[in-house]
Amino acid sequence: SKYLIDAVLEDIPSKIGRMLDLGCGYGAVGIIMKRLCPALSVMLCDINERAVSLARRNADLNQVLFVDILHSDGFAAITGSFDLILTNPPIRAGKQTVYRFFSDAARQLKPEGSLYVVIRKQQGAPSAFKKLQELFSDVRVLDRKAGYWVIKAVAARP
Repeated sequence: SKYLIDAVLEDIPSKIGRMLDLGCGYGAVGIIMKRLCPALSVMLCDINERAVSLARRNADLNQVLFVDILHSDGFAAITGSFDLILTNPPIRAGKQTVYRFFSDAARQLKPEGSLYVVIRKQQGAPSAFKKLQELFSDVRVLDRKAGYWVIKAVAARP
């Protein structure tokens, strides 16, 4: 998650807009992004109710206000579109779930919005990259560190 956050902060020119932490777990990515970029409108979601509860608790403990934290199976309970979607996808849930995250994100991004994914090479980064190329016209690896790839996929212009 640290590699993801570092790469996104280095890559995004503007620290404003609407951001989703997809599959947030205990909320580290979304909470840190909101702390470092307070002008971002940040939403976090996870299918696991305990994870959502922990994310809310962590937001409170870190005094991070004005974040929406939702219980949602992917985008099932999510409305609207996003400038940024960040995910450390649930690899153990299987490729079908991870690829659903990618395809749903492609539909929920604003034109020229960006999906950022962190994934270990040994857990499918090369195949995830290929899948993202099927869904997005602009896909690139922003960083490779310690076996992790941070991949950026940009939604097409209208």
